[in-house]
Amino acid sequence: MSSEYPNRTEGYIERRRTANTELVRYELGRSVCVLLSNGMSASRTVTWLPRIPKAVKIGHIPQRLKSPRLDFQRARLEILRRMCSTLFREERAEFRFHRAVELRPYVERLLQFGILRGSEDPYTREMVDWWIMDGDIREKFFEVYVPRFREKEDFGPFTSLYFIQDDPSEGHFHRGVIELNGNPYPPIVIEQMVYSHNLLNVLLKNAICQQMSNLQMQHAATK
Repeated sequence: MSSEYPNRTEGYIERRRTANTELVRYELGRSVCVLLSNGMSASRTVTWLPRIPKAVKIGHIPQRLKSPRLDFQRARLEILRRMCSTLFREERAEFRFHRAVELRPYVERLLQFGILRGSEDPYTREMVDWWIMDGDIREKFFEVYVPRFREKEDFGPFTSLYFIQDDPSEGHFHRGVIELNGNPYPPIVIEQMVYSHNLLNVLLKNAICQQMSNLQMQHAATK
């Protein structure tokens, strides 16, 4: 297995695994992410896509995801693929935080393919068929998720990532929640409610103002 990492200042990171014809390429200068695996044609070109938002962190060096139940050469893409399928099925999923960070740019790019190139594009279809393992979720991708995010004025981020409290059963691994924006679940981070117009607060405010006015009048009368 060979591995090479170009200079980071050139604006892109490339990671190759020739043993399994796997290529994961991050080109940060134009934010073009080409994801190829077995069965995917490397000769197809990818048209221009917008830059992945800065809020979506892309690691300089792809993490070596692995599992004892998967072949080492293919474990990284297989883990990301299963996580991607889970996220599009549930719309909110909990993973180890470093895996959620690694998954997020793949989900963002897949949604950009669907929004900008549509379901009729062969390359987009091929990408969706591979990254989303369930057939009904593939239909939901084009019928529900793409129209939902197409209405947005910008190109993302389409996902949100949260760091949550550690789970002791996970050992030293931190936990994170990644979700598709616009999902039907209650928000994870609840905005602070404003109670200034609450009846009790209004009565207290008026009572304080009246008391201050009385004190000022008494002070003026003593002069």
